[in-house]
Amino acid sequence: MRNKPKKLKISMKSLTYFLIFLNIHCLSRTATSLKDNPLKNFENNLSKISITVNNPEKYILSIDFYIQDIDSFNNNDTKFLPTYYISESINDDKISFNIPKGKYIGFLQIHSKKQFPLYKTISGVQVIYFGIDDFYKKNAINFNKCEQNIVNSSVFYKKINRTNCNFFNIEKEEIVLNFSLTNKIFLNLEKSIPQSWFSFSYAFLHGPQPYPYALFLLIQVPFGFYSEDQLINFDNIHEF
Repeated sequence: MRNKPKKLKISMKSLTYFLIFLNIHCLSRTATSLKDNPLKNFENNLSKISITVNNPEKYILSIDFYIQDIDSFNNNDTKFLPTYYISESINDDKISFNIPKGKYIGFLQIHSKKQFPLYKTISGVQVIYFGIDDFYKKNAINFNKCEQNIVNSSVFYKKINRTNCNFFNIEKEEIVLNFSLTNKIFLNLEKSIPQSWFSFSYAFLHGPQPYPYALFLLIQVPFGFYSEDQLINFDNIHEF
């Protein structure tokens, strides 16, 4: 008897996280971008948000910031509908933008990445949730202060620093958030094994190839042979 082909199993949890991730990026179509936007209707009631990252090794940095005013969220706390967002690369290890003062819920993500050709890829994530959880629902826990913890994230498939806070109260003229790339680095087996096995098996086991090494190197040169997770620390968390 012929063996039946194995079916690809996708957990409901992984599928749920993927759909949430896809949905959030689609919502940016209706939210107001904070990039190069003067927000003239609020020009006398704006706060400057400044984000800096201590990045001595010059990793590639980016930011995803999606927030919704708390009043509209409380009217329907089953659905996260960002009011404002910014999704950009961070140049010179810092980025600043203006936002109308008020109380918001949402999230801030800081991403770092550096590739060492034919060696490895190191990447990191810091995510701060303001009043919501991983599923972008109202957080059942009321945090008196922001709490930062190391977690194995099912959203990013890596070890990250995750910070939980209450709503983001933007009332000062300027708010500064400081981060740093730490020396805490962990091997990511979940990514490393498929990464190396896929390129090896395709190049050498896929059938006769005139130049199997070429296919192997084509995949491994840019990404390396394995992946590592780097922790990004929220340095001035005590101020929030």
